Amino acid sequence: MGNGVRQGLNYSEFSRLMVFEPSYDEQVAIADHLDAKCAEIDDTIAQKQEQLSTLEAYKKSLIYEYVTGKRRCPAVNNVLSEKDYQKFLLERLADNGYVIRKASHFDRLFAMDREMLMKFLADTQPDTMDYLRKIYKDDLEDTIVSFINAETTKARGSLIDVLKHGIEISTANWI
Repeated sequence: MGNGVRQGLNYSEFSRLMVFEPSYDEQVAIADHLDAKCAEIDDTIAQKQEQLSTLEAYKKSLIYEYVTGKRRCPAVNNVLSEKDYQKFLLERLADNGYVIRKASHFDRLFAMDREMLMKFLADTQPDTMDYLRKIYKDDLEDTIVSFINAETTKARGSLIDVLKHGIEISTANWI
């Protein structure tokens, strides 16, 4: 090989290389062996693809049967209906102090139960509520809800922030 920075193989060096060439019969035997192995591999691939197609069709038929109710999952026979599950959850919540109320008590516009909010504020902050009641009289509930809404809908406001830090109405601070 050359001695330069870039090594190469010139003709005189290449012509001195020894190359082993199997006989024609040996080449045919090698080619036949490789053909047989390739055919074996192709057959295995075809079988696996057929198995995958069969399994995919079976999966689709199972999904269809479960979704349409033609087949039921044996492990899920004891699962509650959605209504029963909701009842179960509400009972557990009530057992732990949660107050269950009708949906009609919920103010959808402001996403709160106003009556529960006012009861909570009166129970936890009686002096502040008395002070604000003197100022806002019959408008107290609407005023509090409006202030809470204003704080939560600010660009960087959130209900979590209001719950953590409260709101300020007049000179009374909510904590």
